[in-house]
Amino acid sequence: PVALAVVRAGRNSSAVLLSDGRVFSWGRNDFGQLGIGNAGADEKVPVHASALPKLDGLTLGDGYGCGWNAQEALCWGTNLTGQLGGSQLAVSPTPYPVVLPGSVATMSAGKTHTCALLSSGEVMCWGLGTSGQLGDNGFSSSDTPVAVSNISDVDDVVVGQEHTCVLTKAGDVFCWGDNSYGQLGTGDKVPLGLPSNTPALTNVTTLDADGGRTCATAGGQLFCWGIVEFSTPTLPMPIGDDTGQTFLALALGEMHGCVMPLGDWVSCWGDDTFGQIAGGGDDNGFFAPVGIAGTQSTSSLATGKSHVCAIIAQQVYCWGARASGQLGIGDAIELDEPNLVLKTW
Repeated sequence: PVALAVVRAGRNSSAVLLSDGRVFSWGRNDFGQLGIGNAGADEKVPVHASALPKLDGLTLGDGYGCGWNAQEALCWGTNLTGQLGGSQLAVSPTPYPVVLPGSVATMSAGKTHTCALLSSGEVMCWGLGTSGQLGDNGFSSSDTPVAVSNISDVDDVVVGQEHTCVLTKAGDVFCWGDNSYGQLGTGDKVPLGLPSNTPALTNVTTLDADGGRTCATAGGQLFCWGIVEFSTPTLPMPIGDDTGQTFLALALGEMHGCVMPLGDWVSCWGDDTFGQIAGGGDDNGFFAPVGIAGTQSTSSLATGKSHVCAIIAQQVYCWGARASGQLGIGDAIELDEPNLVLKTW
């Protein structure tokens, strides 16, 4: 069997990137976001994303996806706000090349805008920009990539609904864009068109954004700001206790999130309406991360709107909402625990 590299989740879809560069995807396909070359019915089990070339990396957003290899960057799916990076089509089920001034280190697809971190350390963004989320000191949209100003030595970039954040190699966080809920972590709710440091955090190791919130881990502590349960803190707020653990990954869904500690179970918190905390909570959810049994061998973690997928011991498991086929289990009844995706890779 071919080794599994990473698992990714969009709003209502999922995909796995294999070590040989092939992609298999499942879930909603109304905009062609599965990369199979057409838009249409949901796919309830993994299918080969045959419209895509072999990729080194992959990101899924809301109704679209992007990928990259050493030669090119590509995006496909819905393009209503220019988030595909240059295509003039409203929907493009076939991948569209994104013209960038260098090779890609990583990309992040959101709801209406996309960002890429180049190998040079430069960050480029495109799509909806009316909240300043493109980071070019403006509040205008662009269907082609623009350079983010006043930022360097970036290690990762993440995209929320209308805001963007980066993690620097020094472990600092900078955010820009919409700040209606305090999701920039600046202590106020003023939108910004340029990166601004989140001063309350240092030595950050993982970072993610979704909707109107941002979360990060520093040491063994999880922090979130913006929309956090029933409040909107404008500065990072501790979630749960300091576990003393090393966190390898952090992934946010619409109203839930998960962390992947070194050598321990994946832990999730937040809304559990669709079982996205795998039965650890109830319809009211959990305010602090709860461990999910059997997930201690996880190597990759991803969250969609209301579902979670993980690579566990070189098998893909998903749990949570399934209405669009995003769990990859066909017509089987989902379990209130990680479900084995129906595919031999």
